[in-house]
Amino acid sequence: MIRTSRFVPLVAALVLLLAAPAARVTADQSDQSEPGAQRNLQPVKVTVVIARYQGETRMSNLPYTLWVNAGDRGSTRLRMGASVPVPQTPASGQEGEAAKTPVSSFRYQPLETNIDCTVHPLGADQYVVELTVNDTSLGGSTPTAQGSTSQLPSIRTFTAINSVILRDGQTTEYVTAADKVSGEVVKLEVSLEVIR
Repeated sequence: MIRTSRFVPLVAALVLLLAAPAARVTADQSDQSEPGAQRNLQPVKVTVVIARYQGETRMSNLPYTLWVNAGDRGSTRLRMGASVPVPQTPASGQEGEAAKTPVSSFRYQPLETNIDCTVHPLGADQYVVELTVNDTSLGGSTPTAQGSTSQLPSIRTFTAINSVILRDGQTTEYVTAADKVSGEVVKLEVSLEVIR
């Protein structure tokens, strides 16, 4: 009788110690599942337009639309592109000879547009739109060291990382950049629309 009464508190303490981690794991699992359900996510439509201008003339206007859950921890990603054949540069000292003969060697160059977007509610019907835009495109002929132009195309790359604060229905132009070789101007425009 005396021995049993001595071990009862010890057994009870061991049971509590063993049960505590299990209870903690269960609480952690519920913490991981509940925030997703409790978070107030608001669907919004974000449109990014990549426009290229030569002087005042608009050469291209490419829109990309993403549906994003404002308040979500992850980002919405868009990956789009193609690989195009690009003729290889002739070997040094063979430029005159290569001009007379057709190009028989090509390599494939990926031309891609990659957009990552995250939207955070700021309150008062305002949203922080975080955007990363990477764009690779094919340009025209490129200047050579001799001052002439080559028939080989240039590969243009453009990257912009920015955060913009927008209201529902607002559009803003948030990046303008000029190409060093062609003088072409790239403009990025973003708009946000709350989906009711």
